[in-house]
Amino acid sequence: MRKVIKLIKASGHENLAIRLLILSGICFLAVFTAWYLKEQNSGYTPLYLLLCISLSYKFLKLLFEWYHYWAISTSVRPELTRTWTVDMLTTAMPGEPFEMIEETLTAMVNVRYPHTTWLCDEGNDPALKALCDRLGVRHVTRTLKTNAKAGNINNALQQATGEICVVLDPDHVPSPDFLDEVIPFFENEKVGFVQVVQAYKNSSSSWIARGAAQQTYTFYGPLMMGMNTYGTAQAIGANCTFRRAALDSIGGHAAGLAEDMHTAMQLHAAGWESVYHPKIVAEGLVPANINAYYKQQLKWSRGTFDLLFHAYPKMLRGFSLRQKMHYFLLPLHFAAGLVSLIDFLIPIIALFTMEVPLYFGKAELVWLLLPLVMIILLIRQFSQRWLMKPQERGFHIAGGILLIGTWWVYCIGFFYTIFGVRVPYIPTPKEDSLTNNWVLSIPNFTVAAVSISAVVYGLSRDWNPYNFIMAGFALLNAIMMLIVVFLSQQLAIVSVRSRFALIRPAKKLAGFFYAANGHIFSFIYGCLRNGAPVLAILIIISAGFVTWKNKNIEELSGITITNNKETGGFYTGVYLPAINNPQSLSVLDQFEKSTGTDLSVVSVYDAWSSNMSGGFPSQLLTAIAAKRKIPMITWEPWVDSSDAMSSIAAGSYDEYVKAYTQMIKAHKAAVFIRFGHEPDNFAYPWASTKLSAADNYKAAFRRVVKIFRNEGALNATWVYTPWLSETLNKYYPGDEYVDWIGITALNYGRASWDGKWRSFEEVYRPYRQFLLSHHKPVMLAEFGSTSYGGNNTEWLADAMATINDYKEIKSAVLFNTDKDKNWITPWRPDSTTQFIDWTIKSMPNAMGRLVKRENPDWLKLPANSTLYTSSTSRSLLVDGKPFYIKGVAYNTSQSWKDGRNPLTRRQLEKDFNAISAMGANAISRYAPTLYDKNILTIADEKKLKVIYGFHFDPKTDYLKDKDEVNKYIEEVTDKVMEYRDKPAILSWNLGNETFNLLAENFS
Repeated sequence: MRKVIKLIKASGHENLAIRLLILSGICFLAVFTAWYLKEQNSGYTPLYLLLCISLSYKFLKLLFEWYHYWAISTSVRPELTRTWTVDMLTTAMPGEPFEMIEETLTAMVNVRYPHTTWLCDEGNDPALKALCDRLGVRHVTRTLKTNAKAGNINNALQQATGEICVVLDPDHVPSPDFLDEVIPFFENEKVGFVQVVQAYKNSSSSWIARGAAQQTYTFYGPLMMGMNTYGTAQAIGANCTFRRAALDSIGGHAAGLAEDMHTAMQLHAAGWESVYHPKIVAEGLVPANINAYYKQQLKWSRGTFDLLFHAYPKMLRGFSLRQKMHYFLLPLHFAAGLVSLIDFLIPIIALFTMEVPLYFGKAELVWLLLPLVMIILLIRQFSQRWLMKPQERGFHIAGGILLIGTWWVYCIGFFYTIFGVRVPYIPTPKEDSLTNNWVLSIPNFTVAAVSISAVVYGLSRDWNPYNFIMAGFALLNAIMMLIVVFLSQQLAIVSVRSRFALIRPAKKLAGFFYAANGHIFSFIYGCLRNGAPVLAILIIISAGFVTWKNKNIEELSGITITNNKETGGFYTGVYLPAINNPQSLSVLDQFEKSTGTDLSVVSVYDAWSSNMSGGFPSQLLTAIAAKRKIPMITWEPWVDSSDAMSSIAAGSYDEYVKAYTQMIKAHKAAVFIRFGHEPDNFAYPWASTKLSAADNYKAAFRRVVKIFRNEGALNATWVYTPWLSETLNKYYPGDEYVDWIGITALNYGRASWDGKWRSFEEVYRPYRQFLLSHHKPVMLAEFGSTSYGGNNTEWLADAMATINDYKEIKSAVLFNTDKDKNWITPWRPDSTTQFIDWTIKSMPNAMGRLVKRENPDWLKLPANSTLYTSSTSRSLLVDGKPFYIKGVAYNTSQSWKDGRNPLTRRQLEKDFNAISAMGANAISRYAPTLYDKNILTIADEKKLKVIYGFHFDPKTDYLKDKDEVNKYIEEVTDKVMEYRDKPAILSWNLGNETFNLLAENFS
């Protein structure tokens, strides 16, 4: 009758505790993942995707680990009802230490349960043969050496006749009760193999040995106990016991670089069961130097990837569901190399490119990441109650660093598998000899060097919290790699240690520190392990409280940043011929009321008089500004000259221009100026038929603009307005002199040159290619339609709807006049008509929607703003030249708590470019803040000056509170001394509204 192996699960309270911990971990993991996948959190796409890969791998490993912790169990050893014939086999390869093999064979012979001991000697060594004769061990060798270790074992099995066979590595010394512990499990006829703990006796011989051993503790503890429950316990080649019938059913021990895993896969696929018995009945040697460790890991990674890619698909149908999942996920342990490479690259790329992989605020760190990390730590510590020895418990830092430092070996194993590069089967070197391994350290040293270089470059270019975090990760990576590099040079360490030991006090201090360190960490481990459930409850309560208090994560992260809108908006305007003095503005009020509009621009025409005695409409401009509207002056050079533009360009009218400049400057408020509009329209005297006409116009336009700027009339915005699309480029004065490009967007209908009615799109389309290429805001400086051949109200409605498709258009000025005498053909609607009628019969509702449009990101804004200057003759000089401050208060993101978008270099460059494009030349900012370095550096690059302000609390009693006053004095003095040589600093500003607010706080 078949005897079923009984499982002893974790005790009731332990099982409940670990499962509650796992459930809480899954919840925190789900919350973090949901937050992470929100579009608003994604940063630079390539880095974000790399981070996705890295986190997905880590979370998958976590879930796979927790999956096993959920069902930890040990098998009940059955009563032995019969005597089994047993063969115990170990191998010997040329070059392996004789003493090691002698120790193992002696221990095998001393195992109490009756058995036959075999040595599979690959080298047919006479000394080993003599040893076997002396110990009574069966010595077997072979001439055809195929399939490495598996072939060597299978050769001996052809001669062995036992029902049970044990395969031991030559460094694993069995205890006398080895077979007594494992044989009873074969009473269950379905058990194909029994695996025991793989323990090591030299784990304290070196840092490499300690790290390599630490990587196995959890695997042979709670992980294998979970596999025991799920029927997926692994066979480990060092000390596994097989039913001979099971091995024979799959053709013997499976071949390969990971022959033990391959054998387990074949046995499970054939329907055999496995048992994990968590008992130490043999101890072996772990690699003690980096050379041996890397050789072992290369062999395992290459062999395991080969099984995943080639053997796994063939055996898939024979596996149970759990086994399918198990053998797919277990080999991914060695994908840690590729993921570590990604983890190295993310901060390096981020620092060199100044890009951000993920956007988050302080609150996310506290509310999302910290609880998740703490729960993961608590689960890991709680699970360590199922480790084999108390000294195995801990954070396993050495094992983790060594694993990361093996990244390049795992990558080689992966790519060798992809490209079919063979790796010879070489037993893991067993000597504990100390070596220096500089060549093997080159990859890790390279990662450290590049990471440190990225930190230096990144922080020198961009001083912001995201760069700090990336620099932290890069430095952590560099430190870990340098630790592996240093500790791989064992001879160098011994030399340093020997010199250090000569200093007796230092030696005593080191010993004391080591002992104290052990006690401290032991206490911490115990608190975390025993207090894990209570600590988890506190974490959950704290996270719940934060959630309740903050309502949702967007409140936690501060203000949600939407796509920025450029300043400026959409300017709607009108030309009304009746407006020629302040009193006539009532016409504008009537127009706005009747059409339901609130206009931004009022178009007026001002001519240069022939005798230069024409008056300046200062009162009209002031009245327009008082209505919070911007005047647009069409400045027409009706001068007594046969070639007006040539004369202006030559400086003949500089005095007149300067006088006009001073009047514009005195006006203070913003003004649009269309100078010499339609220079290609020969109806105007300033339009010339000369070949040099375009060059003369450009020179005149530039000269006028330069005079305005030199005289300080920077409140003028210059609008270039040609007549025909064909001459747009020909007459263009240049980007430096043009703020806006205006076009004549008029539909003449039957009065047009071909008598056709044209839609707005037909009128506008010929201009557009040029307009888009110059990235200037576009003004429809004369916008409207006749009723000759159609309905001008419908035309306007269609036009206003169409304008929404052209984001470069930022202004539309209605040409509402019936006094236009500039006919372009002889056609007239009747013999009595003298003027073209552009008047609006009815205003479409679409007009109001234009002011709500967003600007395109590329659009540069007008280079001017309202300027207020001192009434005195004194001027602020910068670099020896008069400097007129046109500033913007820039007090965003005083700290990271203000939002998840700190002032990175890219953000500042974008903001400062926009500020410069507006015509501003300075920013005012209250400081000190974290971003001072970035702001001062980038402001200087963008030719912006900084008014550096210190925020003083108006509630401070500046007479009595000496400590607070001294703190302010120290702060101001320190920052002034630190930044006084920064070229971007324009001035210092003490206090905000402190003086004005003192009266509200003090009588």
